[in-house]
Amino acid sequence: MTTYTSLYIYTYLHSIKFVCINMDHINICRAPQVIYTHKYKSVDENDLDPDEGNENLCHACTLPIFSTPYKRYRDYIFHECCWKIPEVLTDHPLHLKVPLQLYTLNRMVPFQFYKCNTASGCVICTQCKKMCNGSFYQCHQGSCGFTIDLICARLVVDILHRSHKHTLVPFRSRSALITCEACESVGNGEFYWCSLCDFYIHQSCALLHNNIRHEKHKQHSLTLTYHLPQDSLKKIKCVECSLCHGKLSKNSGVYICTRCDFAAHIKCAISEEHGGFEHVPIREAVGGLIHFPMMDEHKSAMQYMRMDNNGGSSNENNNEKNIVAIDNIHDHSLILHEDYLEGSSSSSSRYLCDACVEPISGPFYSCSECPDFYLHKCCANLPPFLHIPHPYCSGSSWTFMPKRRLSNVFPNRFFCHGCCKMSNGFAYQCNECQRILDLSCALMPEIITHEAHGKSHILFLSRGSFYNKYSTTYSLYNLYYGCGSCHNCKLDVRNALLPSTVEHKLDRHPLKLMYSSSSASISSLEDDDKFCEICEDGVDTQDSFYHCEKCVTLFHTRCIPRVGDRLSKFKFGGSVRVGCHSCPLTSFQLLTSYSYTCGLCNYTIEGRREGVALECKKCCYWLHVDCAERERFRDFNWSWISLDI
Repeated sequence: MTTYTSLYIYTYLHSIKFVCINMDHINICRAPQVIYTHKYKSVDENDLDPDEGNENLCHACTLPIFSTPYKRYRDYIFHECCWKIPEVLTDHPLHLKVPLQLYTLNRMVPFQFYKCNTASGCVICTQCKKMCNGSFYQCHQGSCGFTIDLICARLVVDILHRSHKHTLVPFRSRSALITCEACESVGNGEFYWCSLCDFYIHQSCALLHNNIRHEKHKQHSLTLTYHLPQDSLKKIKCVECSLCHGKLSKNSGVYICTRCDFAAHIKCAISEEHGGFEHVPIREAVGGLIHFPMMDEHKSAMQYMRMDNNGGSSNENNNEKNIVAIDNIHDHSLILHEDYLEGSSSSSSRYLCDACVEPISGPFYSCSECPDFYLHKCCANLPPFLHIPHPYCSGSSWTFMPKRRLSNVFPNRFFCHGCCKMSNGFAYQCNECQRILDLSCALMPEIITHEAHGKSHILFLSRGSFYNKYSTTYSLYNLYYGCGSCHNCKLDVRNALLPSTVEHKLDRHPLKLMYSSSSASISSLEDDDKFCEICEDGVDTQDSFYHCEKCVTLFHTRCIPRVGDRLSKFKFGGSVRVGCHSCPLTSFQLLTSYSYTCGLCNYTIEGRREGVALECKKCCYWLHVDCAERERFRDFNWSWISLDI
């Protein structure tokens, strides 16, 4: 979140030059006291990419910004804590008699004047004998010249670094041996320290290259992560260092490959013993990763996820042994289309894939006999088994389940344990715990980047229950993405798959996906005006929502049909026969509060609560899905179901 506050700076009335006066061989540079008001930019949530965080130095303490909230004025950047340091330091234990005045080497920031205590014009800290390059405190009484930098002054300089969830402070150890939590080496020197956890990290380890190309793994670059999310698939897979073959620690840093399962200790990756390396900018590394969100709701995320960077299929070996035979997916012959439907002038987005329940785009298959069966070509080339380790049970093998295997759950519906939504597409089922994931959740990439959180921050696919920052939901057995740079960022797959723009009949403009109230038009709204145009309930603008900036309208993501609602992965239509009615019935979505009466149990079908029902338009006949399921089970013939892929 960005705010603007008034800043008072000292400037010159008639000249921009400092006037130097020689007094007792001490150079004093004085700045006039004329005050003007300017604006500075305050950034409360640091989304700098890791390379920028390492390179940008605080103009006061000269330490890197890292992930710390900061304030920026023109070309100068400050830690938020460094901006709040006092202008006068009284009763300092190293200089009790006279208060110390705050000075800075830069003349464009609001500190007064300073003394050069060396013949060369440099300012040296009296305590550590190092040159002061930023702000410092100095005694201006007589010829004292006592000078101390911010670190030696023992001021609280709080640093946020992606290696630890708490704030860190600079710490100098001259004799005590300390273990670095990143490289696991023992020694003394300059560290960052957490007083709550007794966590230490070398200042040099905090400045390691975020991305390198190693001689032992030239095909892909290696990305530095100080902590992998504990429930991430990458954490479960990478248990051994690929260079020394030792066990990887749960808490120490690691260089990992985002394309394969190569991983190495920090000390092994940077050691000359295991070969050299070269620095690769982090932006080049994340450029090859899948970036969300999708552009609009007419684009298929499944096709995007199933294509590698060269435009080919993501299957390692695209042969008959690695994919499910089409004969086992559908009973009829399928026709391949390279583009939209021949002879159709309308967009193909109104057609949905029966496997992933996402908009159809070429290449895809259509059925020669079923008028409403469509299949992405990538969804027809799926592996029969997936080997995905997960924390729910000891098993890691998942079996492909097309609709014909799900027919015992009428009408092919199931609950996805990844996104917690109902679906009737294809799925994968765990062979141990029998949990089911729909195609998009089962095939989500292990590593992505997302516009909602730092374009160069790498997000790792993880599994488990958590509180979602972007949707205010507590989800059990959910899939989410955890950031390798920020400890508090978790984005569930439902929000990760939301398109960037959508259309809705209540607004003639495209609706933009928002993740916070950073827009000026939203910030100006009163709380009573922040309501959803569809359900008229309040909208929390700190969560994800859709927004029209021209009309200043807000929409819950869950209220947009086919996008964020609980039935967005359910394909309606088709036909099914049940014994209680002579005509075929079609599934449809109940989008209004209008109530229908079930023709079998005579109870009301609640539109907002039920969501889906079966109907015969010819006879104006409706059925609960549960009633139709019980009716069909009575005379259901199970013998035709094949258990072989």
